Amino acid sequence: MKVKSKVTGKEYDPARGVVYVSLLNQYVKYMANGAADYLVDIYYDSGKDVDYRERMVYVFEKNDFTADLKRRWDNHTLRAD
Repeated sequence: MKVKSKVTGKEYDPARGVVYVSLLNQYVKYMANGAADYLVDIYYDSGKDVDYRERMVYVFEKNDFTADLKRRWDNHTLRAD
């Protein structure tokens, strides 16, 4: 089922084809490396279903570009210079 973002106005299917980022530092580095074109939504999560930690969740299209950003994040080579 598709969802329409209240922030971006874009439609996406949360069941597939997206990447969720909730760490602010990771989001900043994604954006600094050109991921703005792939941002589909931003929403608030109270954390009550997981750990009771409030957070903003940034939703990106899942594609080769964001997969490369994730790989670089995991390898500690993603920079925001």
